[in-house]
Amino acid sequence: MTGHTVTPHVVTDDGIVKNPQLGKTSAFLQIWSGLTYHSDKPRFKDFLPEDLPNQLWRNLFITSVVATPFTITFLYQGMYITDQLGQHFVGKSLSEELFGESFGEIERLYHLTCQDQKPVLSRELMTSRYGISTLNEVIHVPFYDQSGKVSHICGVIESVDIPETPMDENDDVPENWRIEFSGVIDL
Repeated sequence: MTGHTVTPHVVTDDGIVKNPQLGKTSAFLQIWSGLTYHSDKPRFKDFLPEDLPNQLWRNLFITSVVATPFTITFLYQGMYITDQLGQHFVGKSLSEELFGESFGEIERLYHLTCQDQKPVLSRELMTSRYGISTLNEVIHVPFYDQSGKVSHICGVIESVDIPETPMDENDDVPENWRIEFSGVIDL
């Protein structure tokens, strides 16, 4: 991993080039790309979350992937996701129940990560039923099983704009969740 750096960028559907803007999403992408330096398909079993810097733990999420039928199950979410964003997804599967009307768009990000087998960057505006909004930058990266299939998607959520009031723990299904942009990262 030492000395291996990447200059990532995303070309969105409308042709605009975007780069990860925030420290935690960029740091997590660098860690993942360091793993790809040794293997083009880093295996989940080789990813050791305990080796991550402490500042990434709070923003980390880990999901498992089942290809048919396509199912994403949340295995871990850091305290930032629970405390600041008010989300309690561990043990639950990606569904309309969790993401409301935005389910299709969020599911598309996971499909894209699996299909292209590359990191996906998105900028997402989440607004609670009580009108509290936060703008987040999210990175999704694929990890593989021994057969070379995507078995897990991990990532980091970092706020661009942190709300003054944390999301209420009883308000974990946002009223509105809008993807401002998303795309596959070209390393």
